[in-house]
Amino acid sequence: MRVGIAQVAASALSAELDLNVAMLRSLAEQAARLHADILVTPELMLTRYEPAWAARHAAEGEWLREAAARISADAGVALVVSTPELADGRRFITVTLLAGGQALMHHRKRILFGAAEAASFEAGSEPTGVVELAGARIGLALCYEIEFPALARAAARAGADLMCVPTALTEGVTGQVSEQVPKVIVPARSIENQMHIAYANYARPEYIGQSTVTGPLGTLMRAGTEPVLAVHAIDIAAARAGRAINTYLQDLP
Repeated sequence: MRVGIAQVAASALSAELDLNVAMLRSLAEQAARLHADILVTPELMLTRYEPAWAARHAAEGEWLREAAARISADAGVALVVSTPELADGRRFITVTLLAGGQALMHHRKRILFGAAEAASFEAGSEPTGVVELAGARIGLALCYEIEFPALARAAARAGADLMCVPTALTEGVTGQVSEQVPKVIVPARSIENQMHIAYANYARPEYIGQSTVTGPLGTLMRAGTEPVLAVHAIDIAAARAGRAINTYLQDLP
């Protein structure tokens, strides 16, 4: 499977949501030319990661996801896209896996980060599922959630080969810990759960970049700090076979 990471510049996003959709189309078409099977984009890319602003546009989340589904079908690339969602008067930060014009899986962020998110959104309550795509079993999470072992472990126990994680990791919010998320925490989640993780962040200056693809033996690819679309091939069969050697999952009580 070929996994794409879109590390976009937050400053390139617009208050005009149509322009962000157009950027997504361009990224999907570029990923298709690079023969990606799936492309992961940053958290709330279609509205910009500004929790209060995104929450005010939660009612537009449905058409944003519909537009992303059309782009996925047209480009022939599965997309992992994060949008706000309005459901029964409640607002959520969500991530959706889209392929062939359809939403295959949808996850509402369960662990919100900081006061800004908590003031604008509610936490989801349902665990992420796992769905088959291109020979891999895929799970979803959002940003801060991957920093908690239980969520990744639940996905692994459900059979996930790959977790796709849109994020919006800045350089000053969590101090020195920020740099350690893509360098230490995400690779550790892959090793302890014997699965791949595709972690897509925004580029500098406001964010730290360093979007990452990891595997059962650690980091496979890490982007720098500038905007980039990178594609990395992962070996699902080898990872599954490796679980018989590194038996973390089966040895856990």
